Amino acid sequence: MTGTVKFAAELRALAPVGTRRMSANPHANGGRLKKALRLPDFRAYGITFDKPGQVHAENTRPLGVFLRDVMKSNMNNFRVFGPDENTSNKLDAVYEVSKKFWIEEFFPEDLDGGELSTDGRVMEMLSEHTMEGMMEGYVLTGRHGFLSTYESFVRQQSPNSKSES
Repeated sequence: MTGTVKFAAELRALAPVGTRRMSANPHANGGRLKKALRLPDFRAYGITFDKPGQVHAENTRPLGVFLRDVMKSNMNNFRVFGPDENTSNKLDAVYEVSKKFWIEEFFPEDLDGGELSTDGRVMEMLSEHTMEGMMEGYVLTGRHGFLSTYESFVRQQSPNSKSES
């Protein structure tokens, strides 16, 4: 076969141009449509004490209260993502302002404290990778999120370092 094969002009005309291209769409570029995140003063969530070693406190429970207040101030542009562990990670204060997103059928036994709601802003699923991908898509649209994780899976290792395990 000799000569050059050309793409038909009528097919080339079907391709999106400008901001209609996937790579240039402002809805998929978080920097273009970024919405401001209203944050409370983090210092208000610290544990107060007079002497070291005299107060016993969980370190993630105040974080849950902080996240609750962040969500309360940003109900249209903030979500919490996690692998079904917000309660055991002591972040359950978020359920005071929003429940877990649930779009499946709702049964009477779902009223057992599972914190489910069709308009929930807490995204939970037993898959770290899926939650990370969902949050990535969410923040690329200019919104904000918090990803909790299982502690043992969060460790990242550079390709040049040696494994200890």
